[in-house]
Amino acid sequence: MRFRNFSWGETMQQKIMIAGSYAEASRVNRMLSEARINFQHLGYVLPDEEKFSSAIKEEEQLGHISQLTELVELYNPDEIIFCSKDVSSALIISCMANIGSKVQFKIVPEESWSAIGSSSKDLNGELYTIDISMQIDLPASRRNKRLFDVLLSMFLFVTLPVQVFFVKSFFGMITNSFSVLKGRKTWVSYCGSDFSTLPKIRKGILCPSDVLSKPPSADALHRLNILYAKNYSASKDLELVMKKWRMLGR
Repeated sequence: MRFRNFSWGETMQQKIMIAGSYAEASRVNRMLSEARINFQHLGYVLPDEEKFSSAIKEEEQLGHISQLTELVELYNPDEIIFCSKDVSSALIISCMANIGSKVQFKIVPEESWSAIGSSSKDLNGELYTIDISMQIDLPASRRNKRLFDVLLSMFLFVTLPVQVFFVKSFFGMITNSFSVLKGRKTWVSYCGSDFSTLPKIRKGILCPSDVLSKPPSADALHRLNILYAKNYSASKDLELVMKKWRMLGR
């Protein structure tokens, strides 16, 4: 990794890192330039197996993807663009989970020159990409999730005599409510056990797959977890809880 000098007199621009092979990342860089997007290209972050070549300017040789978290702290980018040709979706999600919500994340599909277009009269060009920021990793979302957990647990305790008619395992519900209040569990969380690449949340009582009529495949569970993290809201947790109220004691 190398330090880079910045000019204090320059107009503030969107600071962008591009992660991918040099061939693909430089293609994306050209796309941005040809679209006349106001951005500052910080440099390239290559796959770990690719070495920097003499074709890359020394000041643009930032490092490798395994160093991405450290590079973000060093260069403070506004946005990281991943090249899907070179960086797997699992690795992208892992990088995103490690870095958190302080940076915007986008993906450029392979050989997608048609990704350049205008979205408004105020923009000469905009890179059309897939926004994969995780809503559940935002501080406000984490506060809302914890507030939802606490309020639901308190409601269950207040209405305890009534819940015996609505919950399958009454004593299990009491145990779960205590666990949630103590911060050991959350009412809704990821499905299955393979979610190490996603933002960390507590073990859950319910999960999105509970509403399905048939057990999903491992790939389907993974997609459900990604969608839950990406589109999280407390209202979605409430909707799931209302549908599966009888399972709150499991």
